[in-house]
Amino acid sequence: MGRLLKPGGKVLLNVPFFYYLHEEPYDFFRYTKYALRRFAETTGFEIILIKEVGGAPEVPVDIVSKSILRLGPVGEWTALALQGACLSLVTSPLGTRISEKTARQFPLGYFMIAPRLDRFTKTAGGSR
Repeated sequence: MGRLLKPGGKVLLNVPFFYYLHEEPYDFFRYTKYALRRFAETTGFEIILIKEVGGAPEVPVDIVSKSILRLGPVGEWTALALQGACLSLVTSPLGTRISEKTARQFPLGYFMIAPRLDRFTKTAGGSR
């Protein structure tokens, strides 16, 4: 990304963490926010935001939903109902609090925004 993006251009990145095997056999990594920060900073990016996505309520619902999807139409409807119930929970005041309080230790994934720095001036935007 650092080679392809102009200085000041931004990377918007979303990565899974607690997630089922996907894109097999090419599913090699689960990046933490610490790995994302290290990769970004050592390759010429400035971190604007790294945020956990999801928390303890979303993780088991995601795992169960993806598992029962393989059961055909009944699994699809059940997974949709389960995800809808979870959405109702995490958009409630109590559910939002639970999700936010647990996201640091049980993230479903991470979202990152990072502009590429100008290699000569160490500023985003490329002016010298």
